[in-house]
Amino acid sequence: MVNVTITLDAETLRRVRIHARETGTSLDAIARAYLERLVGLDASGDAGARLVDLARSSTASSGADGRTWQRADVDER
Repeated sequence: MVNVTITLDAETLRRVRIHARETGTSLDAIARAYLERLVGLDASGDAGARLVDLARSSTASSGADGRTWQRADVDER
């Protein structure tokens, strides 16, 4: 990693420090997470791939008989 210097006005810095303290993080971590989201990076890996993995591993179902209703049944309400 490299160090980056930014300039903030005093009020912004004060508010970010308060937010960091309240959320148990640091100004560096907040800036890093924001910049990674800005450019489409995800520190914990590809979010889309994680979503697909989660869906594939899900044990959720519509029951033994599957879905027993039709879209028209829902629309009739």
